This record gives sequence, structure tokens and C-alpha cells, in this order.
Amino acid sequence: MKKFTLTSIACLLSACAFAQTLSDGYYRVLNNSTSRYITIIDNYGKINYQANDADLGAIQTVRGFDYVESDPGSIIFIDVVSASGNNMKCDFSAQGVKTSKFLDGGCLDVQYVNRGENIGTYMVGASKAGITLYLSDCRLGIDDNASDILSSVTTKDSQNKYWKVLPVNQDANQYFGMKPEFNIGSDWYMSFYAAFPFSFQSSGMEAYIVNRIDNTDGTCNLTKMEGDVPASTPVFVKCASSVPADNRLDIHQSSLTAPAGNYLRGVYFDRTVPINPGNPHEDYVVNDTAHMRVLGVCSDGKLGFVKSTLAHIPANKAYLAVGVGSPAEFAIINNPVTSLKLDATTLELMTGESATLTATIAPADADRQTLRWYSSDPSVVKVEDGVVTALAEGFATVTAETTDGTHRKAQCAITSVSAIQKVTVDEPQTTSRSQMYDTAGKSVDAPHKGAIIIKDGKKYLVR
Repeated sequence: MKKFTLTSIACLLSACAFAQTLSDGYYRVLNNSTSRYITIIDNYGKINYQANDADLGAIQTVRGFDYVESDPGSIIFIDVVSASGNNMKCDFSAQGVKTSKFLDGGCLDVQYVNRGENIGTYMVGASKAGITLYLSDCRLGIDDNASDILSSVTTKDSQNKYWKVLPVNQDANQYFGMKPEFNIGSDWYMSFYAAFPFSFQSSGMEAYIVNRIDNTDGTCNLTKMEGDVPASTPVFVKCASSVPADNRLDIHQSSLTAPAGNYLRGVYFDRTVPINPGNPHEDYVVNDTAHMRVLGVCSDGKLGFVKSTLAHIPANKAYLAVGVGSPAEFAIINNPVTSLKLDATTLELMTGESATLTATIAPADADRQTLRWYSSDPSVVKVEDGVVTALAEGFATVTAETTDGTHRKAQCAITSVSAIQKVTVDEPQTTSRSQMYDTAGKSVDAPHKGAIIIKDGKKYLVR
């Protein structure tokens, strides 16, 4: 039997207790004792080393993966600035804010625990002038059970200062999945805004930005994002299903910048804490219905952007920036009108007469096929939904215009003459040339039916 000395046992234990450093990447942080995940809910923090205390109210912990699987606030990027053995200097960032902001430009101290009941975990703290304060999940009592879902972080509880640092990947309880907001037919949709770049791991998912809006017609057009969606890009997303596990993202590092010309704006936080006026943990965007529309179902049952009755824009959601006086709804136009024609480009009517202009739209299945009709001189010719009526002698141009934001137009020039000037020319070739002229003053001897002529100084519509 081989004998082990105390020295050899110590060497063996030392070899097993190897250093464990992190690499740059995206993680979730889970408390080893309370099984609660860290989530970031605002961007304020303050440390008081002398008082052994810190304002860590921006950090909330939540129990249960189902609470964080779709929460961008749980995704933390760890930048390892330096490492020596089990000790690292790191900068943590989430929701567009870095911990170095609260540490006077410094880094967090991250220490790997290589022995004891908490082996494999990390202690995370901040140091200054020889004083180190460690993050710890609040201990709410002995009966710390599954019903205790929400908590916060402190520096005063030494028992719950051990954290598991879990890489975000496609494993169970490690993935990030989108939770859609709206269902139209068999499709699921949501708006989304996060500080991390991503692509779609699940098939059947698409991301769009809004590249054009029309504040008159209440329409907007989308541009599909190809490849990675850059960090801090508010998007409109078509999901694969209603289940987050079916809507998985690949979160990764990327140097791409957010695309220009996007009318969507994003919100990281929606936190109101009624402590006192000017409370630093209040961080939200007021829903300004004069300038904002959110993703929703329009009155026609189709998806679009609508006025919201919420007081604030929800966290990690996008809204559409619109102009004052804009319509309450903005339809999403994916299939716009490409051409518009009328069945007549000229028309002659006697006063009191009406005629109907028929419009042809292409493509035939365009998303919005309604038209706006107007007359250049409504006192001469009026128009309502394509029906034109001559009211007085003169000329007017009737215009049909698309209302899907393309503003395509088709026109018909209309001449209106008085009914008492009507003349019938059965045998126009027998009429003296010296007595009939066209409207340009040229003499005519055989005017065609429908022509306007001048005879004996008066205008006539030939019938």
C-alpha cells in the first residue's frame, strides 16, 4: 500500500485547488446560497467605504430562471482587465452602464473560491484604501424559500457573498430567449432594445428597423436586418413562437454600430421608486403620446404602432418617434403601391353632370389601397371617392393620391361647360368653317363629338 505524507496530501490539495480566471464575455450571475440571479434595473450607484456601506439599489436579485430567461438586465458583460492567480480586476457592464462609472474609473475585485463548501464560486467586491466591500445577496430570514422571489444586494451580509458566474450559451438555464408581446394570426411579434449585439439562434426569426415614416398618412416602412443586430439598436422582431425557448439569441461581441435612419428609439429602464422627490433610482421614460407610438394592434386588426395608455415606456422596449399632430396609428407597409392609373386622363362635362373615375393600383395586393381625391378648383369640379361633378364653367384637374406613404398620383384634366351652350352637330361638315373654331382659335370644319368649339363667340360641347 502506497503511503501519503502530510506534505504530499497538501500538494495534492493544492493542485486540485487551481486558479480559475474568467475570460471576456457575457454571463449571468447567480447567488450560491439564495439561488437568485442579479438583474440591473437602473443606472445609479454609490459606495461609502468608510461606512462599510454602498447604495446598490440598482441591482435586484430574482429567483428562478423563468424570470431572467428573457430579461436583458440579467445579461452582464465581464471585461477582465487583469488576472493574477485567483484574483482578477474586472469591469462589469449591463444595460448600457459600466461598474467603473461608480468606482471612480476603477475595477471590481473578483476572487475565485477554490476550497470549502463554496468552491467554484466567486466573490465580487470593490476596494479602496485597504477596505474591500463584497457584494452579497440580502438575507431575508431563516425561511428563505421559493416564495421569496425578489431581493436586493448589500455589502453587509457575509454569508451570501458567493456567486456563480455562468456563461450565456444555449444550454438549459443558460440561454436567452425572447418573449413576444403580440400574436397576429400564426405570427408572434415584439419590440426589443438591449445593450448587447446578437443574432438569431432559432430559425424563423427576423429583426427590422423602421426606415421611413409618414406623419400624414400614418404609415411606416421596415428594413430587415441582415446578420448581427448591433448593440443598442431598437428593433421590431418577428419571433418563431410564443415560447422563449423557441426564440433563442446568440449573444456575442461585435464592433458593429447601430444603423442610421432608424425611427425606433429604445428604453433600458422603467423604474419609479416613490421614496422622495429627486430619488436617484428613478429611471424611466415618460410615454409622450404627442411624439411616441408603441408596437400594438391597429383598429384594422393588423400589427402597427399605436398610442399607449401606459405612463411609461416599458424597460428594454422600443417606441416609434413621430411628429406632433401625427395619427394615433401607424400602419406597417411591407407591400407598397408601385403604380397608380386612372381610366381617363381628360374628361369634358356639362355643368351638373357627374362621371366616375376608376383607379387601377399595382400591385393588386398592396397593403393599403385607399386613395385621397382632390380637385385643383373645387368651385368648378368637385370630387368624392372618384365621382367627379361639374359645378361651373371652367377647367380643373382632379388628382388621386395613394395613402400608403408612397404619395403616388394620377390625374385627369376636366373641362366643364354650361348646359345652355350645348349644341348637337349631326353633319358637322356642312357647317361654315368661318363660324367654328377650337379653343386655340384654329378654324375647324368637322369637330368630333366631345370636342369643345367656339361658334358665334360662344363655347359648345359637341354631342
